Amino acid sequence: MNEKISVVIPTFNEKKNITTLLTNVQTVLDKITPNYEIIIVDDNSPDGTGKIINAISEKNRKIKLISRPVKSGLGDAYKTGFQQVTGDIVLEMDADLSHDPHDIPKFLRYIKNSDIIIGSRYIKGGGNHNRSKKRIIISKVANFLASIFFNLHLHDCTSGYRLYKRKVIDTIIPYIHCQKYTFQVEILEKAKLFHFSIAEVPIIFRDRMTGKSKFNLSEVSEFLKELFKRIFQIHRIKK
Repeated sequence: MNEKISVVIPTFNEKKNITTLLTNVQTVLDKITPNYEIIIVDDNSPDGTGKIINAISEKNRKIKLISRPVKSGLGDAYKTGFQQVTGDIVLEMDADLSHDPHDIPKFLRYIKNSDIIIGSRYIKGGGNHNRSKKRIIISKVANFLASIFFNLHLHDCTSGYRLYKRKVIDTIIPYIHCQKYTFQVEILEKAKLFHFSIAEVPIIFRDRMTGKSKFNLSEVSEFLKELFKRIFQIHRIKK
């Protein structure tokens, strides 16, 4: 393919996963095109994740590290990374090995006919591996609320494994305000307002094997609070 691919990955305390992830992503991308970059946005990880990435990037020009002084939310990290991409196609994914890089070729096939491709756990062929029933229920409820109230008609609005055409990023990001997990919903909301097309492809989400999940009960509460805040704002504007 001729288009350049930019991969954006936020990190915080992922030293046990990041080397494996970067190796796996590069192995897949090297078979597709030599024209790619991987941008890591690290929020000053206390476990030294940033130092590991920096050492790798010094030997590999395709890997770029953006070091931020403090942890200010997943959405804000993505916005920082998106502002630095130079590719024609932009992929976002998690750093905890929950997203399989071998799905990337599938994303690229579908991006030819759509502006945004979402890796969905909740369509035929998708699913969750080793995830607790409690986490799955919370995820499904959040997706149901987001899809219904924002009229998105999607199965997995909160998935963090996505591929965008560059024009989507350039158009939407200036209008994104959410700094945390609700960023994933807001970007789809804005995409619909700008009439970008969205498609879903099945993925198997694998719960992290090492490290600690950032999405705890406090984050769940914050996510739902922000989600309802966005819903209220949208419906107040419509009135």
